[in-house]
Amino acid sequence: MEVDGSSPTGTTQSIANVTSWKFIFNDATDAHSRSIFASVELPAHIASIETHDSVWVGSTTLEKFPTMNPNRAEELLRKAGYTQPYEFVTLRQPNVSAPSPHPLFIFGPLGATGYVGVDTVNGKVAPII
Repeated sequence: MEVDGSSPTGTTQSIANVTSWKFIFNDATDAHSRSIFASVELPAHIASIETHDSVWVGSTTLEKFPTMNPNRAEELLRKAGYTQPYEFVTLRQPNVSAPSPHPLFIFGPLGATGYVGVDTVNGKVAPII
């Protein structure tokens, strides 16, 4: 599973402006693997659904949804000194580029810093290389 959020008006300084969300689920329980994308523009109550004939790659399956929410992740990001606006936030557990033992909220890009991850378990904030 992966969750991607963005602000429909472009870069933002606040998670409150992130109102466009996409939830990505893999379904590989039978001989036919596929992915399901559910997209919603808040404050709507109905999501659009797309299915794809292949699984979404690049993230490890989230076995348990993190207890940290995007507001807390943004608070930790700002406390760590990252004050630039960002284009999107993603919740994922990367298995390529920057493997992580825990799911991350990834904010980016943040100017010259690029992408910054907030660990959903220990709260550590660090650039993603």
